[in-house]
Amino acid sequence: MSIQLFTDSLCDITPDLIKKLDVKIVSLLVYFQGEENAYLDDELSPIEIYNKANSGKTLPNTAAVTPQRFIDAFEPVIKSGDEIIYIGCGSGISSTFNNASIAAESFPDGKVTVIDSQTLSSGISLLLFKARKLIDEGKTSAEIRDAIESLVPQLSVKFCVDKMNYIYHGGRCSSIAYLAATALSLHPVIQMTNNKMDIVAKPRGKYEKALDYQIDMFMKDLDKIDMDCVFITHSDGVGSDANVEYVYQRIKKYIPKQNLHVTTSHSVVSSHCGPRTLGILYIVKE
Repeated sequence: MSIQLFTDSLCDITPDLIKKLDVKIVSLLVYFQGEENAYLDDELSPIEIYNKANSGKTLPNTAAVTPQRFIDAFEPVIKSGDEIIYIGCGSGISSTFNNASIAAESFPDGKVTVIDSQTLSSGISLLLFKARKLIDEGKTSAEIRDAIESLVPQLSVKFCVDKMNYIYHGGRCSSIAYLAATALSLHPVIQMTNNKMDIVAKPRGKYEKALDYQIDMFMKDLDKIDMDCVFITHSDGVGSDANVEYVYQRIKKYIPKQNLHVTTSHSVVSSHCGPRTLGILYIVKE
């Protein structure tokens, strides 16, 4: 018997890391009003999302993974005799996590362990890295659950957005915050804490000020950062984007090269954050 890692597509992980971590992914959906078909999270790139939004004059919507789709994904693994650990998006972010919990009840006790990351994007992937290490060390599902849940409060998941229209459309900010950010040319820095998005800074003017704020916070945390894995995650779908390069060059010397990962958000996260969203994500050691 072995333990199979599962997650959902909000983890924003690359194909290479999927293979390295041996993790199975269940995809959320993206759809546009007026179109019959919905798209799996990896079927559209961020650029395709933005192009469709611009051409159709409508922003995308997203849909959670249903309990039945989780059951269908989990069942072959359980029938093979293995256990499952699912580390999913925050329960306050999407009903996907609660649907995974419902699906887990369809299997014998202890066969499917679900862990609430209380976050999104590559913040989830930070926990997947730790879970893979614990699996390889031969830890039990219960031991892994306890260890991963203890790391959740230590996640530093911040990102800055260029414009607030996508977040507003997704119901993640009030109309007052949206109008204020637009009128004042603000580029808010958002932090995920306890399953919620909180605005922690409101740089005004050039977008680079929001990037600098994140870099400053990174430097402030430097002595406490777990250097086993650090992510720069962005929503532009272009690895050579100037903003990505700007942040990469500023922090790369502090992190072992093989442990600094640049990833692109999938279509669901991009649908909620919009273009020119960028975050530095890591674990802060106690």
